[in-house]
Amino acid sequence: MLELQLAIEKAKADIAKAKRDQIQNQWSDSATAEESKKKAQAQKDELGAKLPATEAKALAGTVGVEGIKLLALPPILQELEIRSKLICAELTGPVFPFEKTVADGIASAFVMREQLGFLINAHRTATSPQAPDTAARIAPALALGAMTTVVKATADFASLFKTNVVTGKQDLTDAKVLFLTMLAGNCKEKILFVPGGYVGELDLRKFHELNDSVTDLLKARYGTDRVNEDKKSELARGKVAEKTTQEQITALEKKGGGSSDEEKRELVALRNLLQQRAATNQNLVRQTSALDDLIKQTDAFLQGLKASDPAGSGPLLAAARFLGLADLTGDPAVKVLDIDVKAEGVTVLKDGLFTGQRLRITGAAIISYRLMNKSGRIERAQVIPVRADFVQLELR
Repeated sequence: MLELQLAIEKAKADIAKAKRDQIQNQWSDSATAEESKKKAQAQKDELGAKLPATEAKALAGTVGVEGIKLLALPPILQELEIRSKLICAELTGPVFPFEKTVADGIASAFVMREQLGFLINAHRTATSPQAPDTAARIAPALALGAMTTVVKATADFASLFKTNVVTGKQDLTDAKVLFLTMLAGNCKEKILFVPGGYVGELDLRKFHELNDSVTDLLKARYGTDRVNEDKKSELARGKVAEKTTQEQITALEKKGGGSSDEEKRELVALRNLLQQRAATNQNLVRQTSALDDLIKQTDAFLQGLKASDPAGSGPLLAAARFLGLADLTGDPAVKVLDIDVKAEGVTVLKDGLFTGQRLRITGAAIISYRLMNKSGRIERAQVIPVRADFVQLELR
């Protein structure tokens, strides 16, 4: 090593000598002096490269914290497994986990079934010959507007069974499903349903019931259409008769205005007949208008039941499936479990100059749940914070 240092010093001296020679002998060949300088500099660089660096930069001492990694999840999942067993022990009977998309689907299926029954009854009542009077037959049709405030007249039931789902960046997107799966594994006799996966076979019995109701509605709708056409024909004849009566009254008034007693009695009779025919025609106008509205709203409802995708899976199939899920809650002992789980895993990577890299993993979660009866009364509610201990991994 000492010999290298001495050689470097000798090279420095040679460079200085070359500079002096260049100044003192300006008249000499400058190219020779420049070449000597370059040769000495190259010798110095070559020798310097053989020496080790005289300085070593220390690390900044920073600690890197990264976001969720699968490697960081096992510690917190182990803690969640423990909490799931504790919650299972507190459940005294079967529970149905609440999921908004499932609840909306069940509600839409109930609305569809009720709307089907209502429309069938409205058609049958409006066209029933046993009704005591015209108003009694038409009243259900006029009341249809009150029912359609629940579902718009367009009756786009396909949209009721669609769910727009928007997923943002979360620490653990499936924490709730994972925890419910843990619950189902620890007390499968109590957890009736886990959202986000298989929901059971299609209940063909309920599908056939809905399909039969649609068939009954179609028959009732065409029956109403025939009755409506008959009433419109009756209305046309009534308007002709009303016009004829009005012409008779006008002719009699021009003739003498009822100068004789017989003409007066005839004029009074014609005027009474005109009032009766006018009232009958007005009643027929109301009836045909109400029946037109009933037919239009029924057609819009039936249009909404058509299959909405190429596979042919329409609202009737979706409604039958959701009605099957609703049967799981038929037992009065079934409770509703509304649960939410937020979980995250953290990796902490520390890099030391002499110790190397060390990775520490941990996790935390918050479990909140409400146990309710089917009327919504809360029977138990709790918020459970969970934190896993750090686990260190050596990366050497």
